Amino acid sequence: MILATACKQRSKSPALHVEKYNFPFNLNYPSKTLELGKKLKEISGLTHDDMDQLWCINDEKALLFSLDTLGKIVQSIDFGKNDDYEGLSYGKGLMYITESNGNIKIINLTTEEKINEYNTVLKKKNDIEGLYYYEKGNALLMASKSETKKGNIKIYKFDLENNEISDDAMFTIDITNAVDSLETINTVDHFFVNLTLDARIKQFAPSGIAQDPYTDFFYILSSRGKLLVVIDEKGRVQYIQLLSKKLFGQPEGISFDSKGNLYISNEAKSTKANIQIFNRQDSILDEVKITSLIEQIFDTDTLKSDTLIHRSDKPTTTYQNKERN
Repeated sequence: MILATACKQRSKSPALHVEKYNFPFNLNYPSKTLELGKKLKEISGLTHDDMDQLWCINDEKALLFSLDTLGKIVQSIDFGKNDDYEGLSYGKGLMYITESNGNIKIINLTTEEKINEYNTVLKKKNDIEGLYYYEKGNALLMASKSETKKGNIKIYKFDLENNEISDDAMFTIDITNAVDSLETINTVDHFFVNLTLDARIKQFAPSGIAQDPYTDFFYILSSRGKLLVVIDEKGRVQYIQLLSKKLFGQPEGISFDSKGNLYISNEAKSTKANIQIFNRQDSILDEVKITSLIEQIFDTDTLKSDTLIHRSDKPTTTYQNKERN
């Protein structure tokens, strides 16, 4: 009976972090879930405007939607021809939308019209999925899902002053190298657990990006491998969390409201399309249930993967975690 009870409860998820970093959310306990209708079953980009109104787009449809607090559509804006639309971000009265090939469309929310578009030097092979309006740099950050031969992930910068992609990427993230400098938490030191943890991290491929308004850290979502990666403004990895596949069927969009609460959208897959809302918090449950943790770590698709990270030179440390996660 005790074992059955433990399995039904979701505890903290396996993660890696730099020393003393405290993650301010528990991603196993949504504060609220918005179930979405059929028009948003392939929800991709997600963002908030300066009034905390929630906006989103649906993959392949040239429609921009605003939602109420129940996830119902209250407004839609047609911005042209259907295509592979992935990223969405708001900035100073404008809505920016990117296609997977890196082309950008700009919508004026006051007039509800497309006012401009840019064909960038990026191509379909760059597979752009995440978009974020970076006010400090007057730029759009564009997260590429494609991987180089070295396994680096690139976040490109579209300069809104010159209306072009900067020559150098804003960030180049070597997730394999970053793992070696992080400490493991909320897991057990076991060969198969470590193997599976490493395999999922190796699958990192951005599907969304947003910036925490309180810390200025960037949160990068990855549907592949079901991961959330946090980096600082210099591109250094601070935190990696494995997401529960029971909660995150296909995580594609990510955004923060003005209070620093976190929103993650999921395309319809094992469940209906939804938006999970996680309120910022100062403390979480301390109890670690190992049975539930092992359930979350193991995944049949991952076990079949040929891509693994080897960390034989650095033993994995087990924590009875009292960090915020």
